[in-house]
Amino acid sequence: MIHRLRCLIAAVAASIAALAAQPAGATTVQRVVSPGGIVAWLVHEPSLPLVALNFAFVGGATQDPADKPGVGYMVSSLLDDGAGELDAKAFQQRLEENAVELRFSVAHDYF
Repeated sequence: MIHRLRCLIAAVAASIAALAAQPAGATTVQRVVSPGGIVAWLVHEPSLPLVALNFAFVGGATQDPADKPGVGYMVSSLLDDGAGELDAKAFQQRLEENAVELRFSVAHDYF
């Protein structure tokens, strides 16, 4: 019995090692331009049931008024604090029910 279990574990380990050793397929990245001139990169991978969006805007914390530092940070922290008739708690519950994750951040631009 123990010999069979060891053989099974060895076979599973060998299968995993063989699969891991396969070369990774290249991901195709498409450059997409909207009618308004917004440039985006589209990566389509049908084996993953996931939609991910990342946005970046030029400006960041460097656009805060000199006499009001932290405005950008405050705005980013309020972006998921409710929507429409939903208060913050109901909005977060709705996101969780739909497996939606939102994250926002503000930093200084260094380019």
